[in-house]
Amino acid sequence: MNINKMGSSDNTHGKDLDNYFYEYKDYIFKEIDLLNPNVIVVMTKVSCVFSEIKKKYKDKKIIEMVHIGVRPQFIKNNGRAKNKR
Repeated sequence: MNINKMGSSDNTHGKDLDNYFYEYKDYIFKEIDLLNPNVIVVMTKVSCVFSEIKKKYKDKKIIEMVHIGVRPQFIKNNGRAKNKR
């Protein structure tokens, strides 16, 4: 599920994602409630999203990871070695 319920270009910047999350938080939580997942994977670098979801869904396993679309840039910016092929 996407946090940005308005659609956008290829990517959504962190501050915009933060704003979308707070604007649509009730809908996002309702969607999660309807799906009733055992595990929630939060794929964003925006920490408020992770902390809010973690706070609300204490009984769920929640995993935070970098979205695959930004992973190469994240690795480059954080000095982590890339996987060799």
